[in-house]
Amino acid sequence: MATWAHGLRNEVGLAFDGAGVLWGVENGADNLYRADIGGDVHNDNPGEELNKFDVEGQFFGYPQCWSEHTLAASYAQGQGAQWAWPSFSSTYSDAWCREEANVRRPAAVMGAHTAPLG
Repeated sequence: MATWAHGLRNEVGLAFDGAGVLWGVENGADNLYRADIGGDVHNDNPGEELNKFDVEGQFFGYPQCWSEHTLAASYAQGQGAQWAWPSFSSTYSDAWCREEANVRRPAAVMGAHTAPLG
């Protein structure tokens, strides 16, 4: 049995589109604090994700990486940019999380704490 996708957190609202491609919405984690990008950024990050599952075996980043929704302009890389979760920063870097060969970016990012369910 193959793993179709991994690195997901609380993927809910799964549905197939008209072409038979599976999509899902994901609720992000909470209590995000990174001193190097403004400290307590959890009110706006990580963003909730819309993920497209069209390639078998892809890794979507969790728990090592999180998706940016809104950061101060001096730090922002854009919605969907991947960042290393603080507890994994000794092993995984922001650059590693942003490398498409390592982590699949979400198709879209919604505001933190919006809790998309379907």
